[in-house]
Amino acid sequence: MELRQLRYFLAVATHGSISQAARMLNIAQPAISRQIQQLEQELGITVFARTGSGAALTADGARLRVLAESVIQRVALIEEEFSQQSPHARRLSIGLPPAISKLLLARTESPLTAVQRTALLQFSEAPSHRLEEWVRSGDIDCAVLTNPPGDNTFAVAPLWDEPLFVIGAPGMFTARKVPISALDGHRFALTTEQDRVRRYLQGEFDRHGIRTEIRMEVESHFACINECARGELNSILPFSAFSNDLRSGTISAALVEGLKISRMWGRRRLLPETDPMIRLQAIMRDRIAPRYLEEIADFVSGKAMPPG
Repeated sequence: MELRQLRYFLAVATHGSISQAARMLNIAQPAISRQIQQLEQELGITVFARTGSGAALTADGARLRVLAESVIQRVALIEEEFSQQSPHARRLSIGLPPAISKLLLARTESPLTAVQRTALLQFSEAPSHRLEEWVRSGDIDCAVLTNPPGDNTFAVAPLWDEPLFVIGAPGMFTARKVPISALDGHRFALTTEQDRVRRYLQGEFDRHGIRTEIRMEVESHFACINECARGELNSILPFSAFSNDLRSGTISAALVEGLKISRMWGRRRLLPETDPMIRLQAIMRDRIAPRYLEEIADFVSGKAMPPG
C-alpha cells in the first residue's frame, strides 16, 4: 500500500467522483482508477459503489476513510517535526489573491521576517477559485480565500470582512458611498463567472433587481482598472486592488453600500496547522487587516483624499 493510493482514495471520497478528483488533482482519470483498484485488491474490500452520478463510499470505504485521514495527518506531523531541524528543508506554500498579495508583499517593511527564519515561504498568486483548487489538490498548503465554500475540504478561520467599491473614470464618482441601486444600468468589466466575488455580485444583483450589462470578463484586475480609467466601463473591486490607481488620480471610486466579502485563512483539513501557518495567519489578522481597514475608513470618510 502506498500513501499515493490513500491520497487518491480520499480525494475521490471528498469530491464524490473519480472525474472530479482527477480534475482537482490534475491527474489523468485512469491513473486514479488504477490506484483505487490496486488498493481494493490489496485490502480485499470494495471502497466505492459506482453510481450514475459518481462514487459513493461503501461501509468498508467509510471505515477506511477514517483510518486513511489519520495516516495522512500523522505523516504530515512527522514531516513537520523533523523539518524543524533544518528550517528551509520544508517549504510552506501560500496562495494569495492578487489584491491580498499587494497588501502583504508590496510593503517597504516586510512583516514576514520572523516567519522566514523558520520556513521557506513560497507564494503563488491567483483568483480565489483557483486557490481553492490548489489547496484541495495539495499544490499549495494554505491560502487566503474569498467567500470560500462551506464544505469539509477546508479548515478555515476568519481574517476580515471588507466592502466592495465601484470604480470608473476620474470624476465619475464624487460621493464616497453609493447605494447598490446606483449600479442599475451600468456597463461593467468584471472577473469571470468562476470567481467568488463575481458569483457573490451576481447573487446580489439578482436579489436587488439590478440590471447590468457585462461587456468584459477577465481574471486580471489590471484589465478591469484600465477599462475604467479609459471611461469605457465600470468595475467592482476590493479597495487594495485599485488603491494605487486611486492615489494617482487615474480612476475614481465609491463604496457600494451593502456589498462586502469575507477573507478567510484556509488549509486542507487533513493538513496539520504548523507554527509558520499560525504566525502567518496572525500577521494577516492582527497586523495587515487593521491597517488596511483603517485605510478604507479614511478614504470613505474623506480623511484621505486621492490627488486629482
